[in-house]
Amino acid sequence: MGNSHPNMIDPDGGFGWPFGMGYTASNPFLGTAGVGGGGTSGLQILGTTAGILGVAALGNAFAFANALADLNSTVAQSTKSSNNKVIAFNSKKDQPLYFKAAENYSANGGDDDFYFFGHASNKGFEWTDSKGKFHRNYSAQAFNEAMSDLNPNWKKAMAEKREITVTLFACNMASQLKGGDNIAAKISKAFPNVTVKAPDGYVINGLTMGKPSIHGVENDARNGGFITIKKGVIISKTNMPYNRTMPKKVR
Repeated sequence: MGNSHPNMIDPDGGFGWPFGMGYTASNPFLGTAGVGGGGTSGLQILGTTAGILGVAALGNAFAFANALADLNSTVAQSTKSSNNKVIAFNSKKDQPLYFKAAENYSANGGDDDFYFFGHASNKGFEWTDSKGKFHRNYSAQAFNEAMSDLNPNWKKAMAEKREITVTLFACNMASQLKGGDNIAAKISKAFPNVTVKAPDGYVINGLTMGKPSIHGVENDARNGGFITIKKGVIISKTNMPYNRTMPKKVR
C-alpha cells in the first residue's frame, strides 16, 4: 500500500527505527541530521538549507498549499481555526519550529475533522501524553488512546461513533509495508467510522517567507502525497510532492 520503502525512518531524526539501515537527511531547520540504523549501509536524502529556502523550494511550498486546499475540498469549512489539532511532538527533544509549523497550518475543517502532527514510520508513531510522558506505539488502539488523551473532542466523537476524518502529518504512515498493513491502514480497519488521510513519504517542514510551514511530502518515487483510506481500502491519493535531490546510496 503506497510507495515502497525498505525501512522507514523520520528524516528529522525524531523516529529512528533500529531495523538495520540508517538514513540521513537535510533538515530545513537544523541542516543535515542523522538518524540511527543498525547496518553498515545507508541512504542519504541530499539537499541544503539554502536550497530549501530558495526560490524553487518556495515554489514547491506554494504548490503544496494549493494541493492542501484540494485535500480539504470535501470538508465543510468553518470561519475559525480548528480546535481538533493534536500536536504530539516532545517539547524536550523537538525543535520549536516543528510546533510552529503545526500551529500555523490552517486547519479549517468541521467538528468531525482532526489533525495529528508528530513523528512516525509506516509501522507506528510517537507521541507525548498530557502528563509529558513519551510513548512509541504500533497499534491502532494505541493511536485512539493517544488522540483521546490529547483531544477531548476526539474522545467524544469516538464515543458517539460519529463519522470522522483524521489527517496525519507524520512521516510515512501510509507508505507501503512489506508483509502487512501500514499503521494508517490499521487505524482505518480498526475504526470503520474513521477516514484516514496519511502521507506516502516524509512530511517536510520549512520556512515560507520566513514563516514555519509544511512544505510537502517527499519520497524516493517523487510522487509524495496523502492517501485516503477507509476501512482498510485506498479511496484516493492527493499528490503533494516536495522533490529535492533523488535519494543516493552512501557507502
